Amino acid sequence: AVFLAILLWFLFGYQREFVQRDFIVPIEYRNLAAEWVIEGPTVTETKVLLKGPAQAFNLINPAHMKVSVDLTGIREGRQEIELSAEMIKMPSSITVLDINPKRIAVSASRLHAKMATVEIRTDGALASGLVLQKIEAKPGTVHILVPRRLRAVDIQIPTETIDLRRISASTTLTPKLLPPTEVYFEGGKAPAVEVVIKVKPRSAVTR
Repeated sequence: AVFLAILLWFLFGYQREFVQRDFIVPIEYRNLAAEWVIEGPTVTETKVLLKGPAQAFNLINPAHMKVSVDLTGIREGRQEIELSAEMIKMPSSITVLDINPKRIAVSASRLHAKMATVEIRTDGALASGLVLQKIEAKPGTVHILVPRRLRAVDIQIPTETIDLRRISASTTLTPKLLPPTEVYFEGGKAPAVEVVIKVKPRSAVTR
C-alpha cells in the first residue's frame, strides 16, 4: 500500500506538467423507453477539451471515451440537451474544460400502434409447366408501431423476395418481414408470417 501511494504520488503529485488535449468523443444515447423513438438525424460525436497531468493521459484509452446522454426524461417533439462534464467518465486528475457543441437537439416521438398490410414480394416466374393458383400471406396484416406523424399513412410491410423460379410444387414459406424506416414491431421482434403458394400443372388447368 505504501509503495502504491508513492507510485501514485510520483505519477500525479510530483508531475507538474499539465497539458490540454482535444478528443473527438462519440455520443451514447441511453435509457430511451421502448415506446419512444428519436426521429431524424442525431449528433453522434462531440469535441472534448481535457486538461491534466501529462502522465494521466497515458492511462486514458480514447476508444473507451464517450458522452453518455440519459433520455429517461425525454418529451414529445424537438428539444435541446446540454452536454456536461458529468456525462463523461474521467479520472479525478483530468478536467473537462470544454465540450463542443455544448448543446444538441433531438426530436422525440411516442410510438403508436396500428395495423399494416403484408406485401408479398416475388421475383422471376414459375416453370412453364406450372400455373400459380394462389399466393397469400397468413396473417395478411400485422401490428406495428409508428411515430405520431405516420399514424394516418397507409403502410405496407414487404416480405423478403420469394424467387418463383425455385417453386416446383405447392408450398408454405416463412420469409422475413422488412419494415420500412421508422416502422417498428412490438417488442422489437418481427411476427412470423407464412406465405402460402399453391400451384398446379398447366395441363391440369387447360383440360
